[in-house]
Amino acid sequence: SLLSAPHDLYVGLHDSGLSWAVAIPLAALLVRGLLLFPLVSVPTRRAQQRYLMLAPILSGWKHINRRTCQADYQHHGPTVINNNIYLLSKRFEETAMREARCQTWRRNWGIFAQLPVFLLMANTMRLMCGSEGGFLSDIVKGMSAPTRFQNLDLPTPPSASSWFEPTMMAEGLSWCKDLTDADPYFILPALVSSTMFMSVYITTKAPMGFNGKPLPLRPAQAMIRRTLLGASVMIFPFILEMPSGVLLYWWTSSLCTLGSNTLLDVMFPLR
Repeated sequence: SLLSAPHDLYVGLHDSGLSWAVAIPLAALLVRGLLLFPLVSVPTRRAQQRYLMLAPILSGWKHINRRTCQADYQHHGPTVINNNIYLLSKRFEETAMREARCQTWRRNWGIFAQLPVFLLMANTMRLMCGSEGGFLSDIVKGMSAPTRFQNLDLPTPPSASSWFEPTMMAEGLSWCKDLTDADPYFILPALVSSTMFMSVYITTKAPMGFNGKPLPLRPAQAMIRRTLLGASVMIFPFILEMPSGVLLYWWTSSLCTLGSNTLLDVMFPLR
């Protein structure tokens, strides 16, 4: 199944002698550095760079199209003139962006392409923590009381998953040794929410134009930006009862995203 590869990665790192507190962040770093960064982040950033190089040409042609339409449709009124300016400019822009390989989807697909990979890795970690249901079930349940294995008077904690790793109950962080349980101090949920906010803020910010000012975001881009920023804050109360192992992966994955975006700004600056 699709979950086998993430499971093998986690187990392989742990079997090499690493504790789960180290193996989980290392898995996030490997997925980001060896898979998502070269195959998703870099192509997306290069498309954004090509669009910025094309922007002055598009702006110049818009003025040329305006003069052309005003001359050709001067007897048809301003409505007809403006409609033709829009259609002519849009047609030229679509052709130019297609030839330069910087269409809107090329400049933004990286935001969504990373989500399936994250869900696979996070859901696999949930199963290894012994949680029931899918990854989104924790968010749907919100702040409801979780099933805590350590409260059961059994020699071996039960698990709905054959991938359950009992060693996760003793190889956690200094303040949260049991990675199958929720963080008792809510430190990991706070780190996840704040790191997600910073990562989204940097990833979706408007690029700088040649005049040193940020280019205006398209309405769809601005809406996506506001939605993601709001979601990164609102997610906090809904992840309080998630297994700490899942939150540890989530946090380190967000940190890797933040680091890769900083690296992209150095290697492929948007200016």
